[in-house]
Amino acid sequence: LEPSPPSSRRLPRAVASLEPSPWEVLQAHFGHLRLGALDPAAVFFSVLAKRELRTPQWKQDQVNSSRLAVHDLKGDVLFFEELLRYARLADAAYLPDEASVSGALEPGFELLAGSCAARPQRPAHFLAKSAEAGKVVLVVRGTQTLADCLTDCLCDGQSLGSGGLAHRGAAVAAEWLVREYGEALRFLEERGYEVVLVGHSLGAAVAASCAVQLRSHGGGLSVRCVCFAPPATVDPSTALDCKGYVTSVVHDDDVIPRMQIRSLLQLYHDVGSYNWLPRALEMVRNLRQDPQGWVLEYGDYAFGLPLEERLESLWRAQLEKSKELKEVEAEYGHIQPLRIPGFVVHLYRSPSECGYGATQEEAAALEHIELSPTMVTDHMLDAYIEALARLLAEAEDLHKEDLQTLRRILPELSEEAQQTAAFYTKSARELVAKARSKLQQRPDTS
Repeated sequence: LEPSPPSSRRLPRAVASLEPSPWEVLQAHFGHLRLGALDPAAVFFSVLAKRELRTPQWKQDQVNSSRLAVHDLKGDVLFFEELLRYARLADAAYLPDEASVSGALEPGFELLAGSCAARPQRPAHFLAKSAEAGKVVLVVRGTQTLADCLTDCLCDGQSLGSGGLAHRGAAVAAEWLVREYGEALRFLEERGYEVVLVGHSLGAAVAASCAVQLRSHGGGLSVRCVCFAPPATVDPSTALDCKGYVTSVVHDDDVIPRMQIRSLLQLYHDVGSYNWLPRALEMVRNLRQDPQGWVLEYGDYAFGLPLEERLESLWRAQLEKSKELKEVEAEYGHIQPLRIPGFVVHLYRSPSECGYGATQEEAAALEHIELSPTMVTDHMLDAYIEALARLLAEAEDLHKEDLQTLRRILPELSEEAQQTAAFYTKSARELVAKARSKLQQRPDTS
C-alpha cells in the first residue's frame, strides 16, 4: 500500500489536466444561482418544519403507506451479518497505512495490494482475499481528500460501456480500477473465488461503476457489489439492470444518496418558495405573551416598527424574487434524474425496540433531499455500522424466539429441520405483516 498522500504541488497540475475542469462543470449547472434569492428566514423555518414532521413514527408510517417500499427486511440474520461485515471493510479503507488496514481485516483475509493515497480520478483502495471464505474484495474509499472532492465535482454523465450513463468522476475512476485489477480479479474468479466490490460514499459510486464495467466487458466477471451511502450516479435504466448484483444501503436521511443536480435545484426552489410567514407570525404572537417581553420590545425598537410589519416586509421582498425560482423550477423539470444503483436498502429510524427499520425501496423514493438535523451525520460509516448492528441483534433475538417456539411445538425435529422451519416462520411473519399493512390502508377497513 502507498501510505503517503499526493504532494499539494501536484494537485494544480492534476486539476488542469481534467477536461472539462470541475469548476467548469459546477459553473455550468449552478453558476446562475444566487444565494441572495434564498431568504435566511425561509431556510430557518423550512428546517424547523421538517425537523418537527420527520419523527420515527412518521417515517414508519411513510414506509407502511409508500408504494415504493417493496419489502420489509427486518429479521434476516444472514443478510444483516453480511452487510455489517462489508461495512466494516469499507471503514478499513479510511485507515492511513498498510499496517492499520491489515490489522482491521477479518481473520483469514490477506492484504494483496492497494493505495492509501488518493489522486484525482484514482481513489484510495485495497484488494484482499480469504482462501478460507473463498472471497476476494476490492474496497474503495470515499471522499476524504481534496483529490476525492475533485472526482466528486465531475458530475456530468459519461458512458459506462454497457449502454448506460454514470457520474463522470465515478466512471473514470472505475475505468482506472478495471485497468489496474481487471485481469487479477479474472484470475482469482477462475480459481473459484467470489469477487465482491465494496465502497462508501464516492467509493460506493466508483465500486458500482466498476462492477457494471467488469460485467459488461467481453467474457465479463460475475462480480457482486455492496455500496454504503452511494450517490445517485447512474441513469434509471442502468440502476434497474444492476439490481441482481449491486446492493445499495442508505441510512435514514443521509443527504449524499439524494444529492444530484436535479435534487439540488429542486431544494433551492422549494426552500426559496416556502411560505414561512404564518409560522413566523405565530412565533411572534407567542413571544408577545412573555411577561418580560424584552425580546420583542428590543426587536421593535431596532427595526423602528413592530416585528410583525418587518416580517411581512421581508416576505413581500421574497415574493419579488419568485421569477428566478420559476426559472429554476423549469430547469430541474427537464433534467433526467440519476438513481442509486441496484437493490436499494433503506435503514430508517423507527419506534421499534432496536430503533431502526429496514426496507427494500425503489430508488425513486430517495430522489428528494430531506432537510434534517441528521442529514450529514447520517452519512458517516459509524452511523451505518451502528444501525446494522442493532438490526442484526434484533434479527438474532427473533430467530432465537422462533427456534424456542418450534422446539416446544415440534421437539422431535432435528436441529437442521428446526432451522429450516424457523426460516419459513420468518417468511410467514413478513407476509402477514404486509397483508395487515395493505388492509390498514384501505378506507373501508374497520
